[in-house]
Amino acid sequence: MKRQLLIAATALSLTVPAVSFAQPYGNAHGYDNRYEERQDKIERKAAKAQRKADRLRNRAERRAYLQQNYGYRGERQGYYYAPSRGYYQVSPQYYNRGWTQGQYLPRNLMRYPIRDWHRYGLMAPADRNNAWFFVGNDAVMANIHNGLIATVTYDFF
Repeated sequence: MKRQLLIAATALSLTVPAVSFAQPYGNAHGYDNRYEERQDKIERKAAKAQRKADRLRNRAERRAYLQQNYGYRGERQGYYYAPSRGYYQVSPQYYNRGWTQGQYLPRNLMRYPIRDWHRYGLMAPADRNNAWFFVGNDAVMANIHNGLIATVTYDFF
């Protein structure tokens, strides 16, 4: 008898916790939380979109502030850009000057030759005394000794 009572008590103790952990579907009011979860997701999406809009507005405000107070227009005045080399300063007399064939390119603008001219689709230099140079937005082929310009490719960059 003791043995049967012990077995019944053990079986009852194993089944009662399993029954007590079972939860009904939804919450105590009879509905689940899917609606609230959807609303939370919608609110998170809206907050993310608002943060992005704020970031873009702040960027535009900063650009306007810089333009108004410092004259920033996206390029450096008095400097030319040579790809893979960066900005280099140009004297005011040569900045934004249009170059043509037959003129002489100053020595300080011949600092950055285009060594991989074929990569940019430029024709080969006429001889070993000529080379291509970055000059503003143009590519200029000039003599490396005296700077005599042989060819100019306008608005190259």
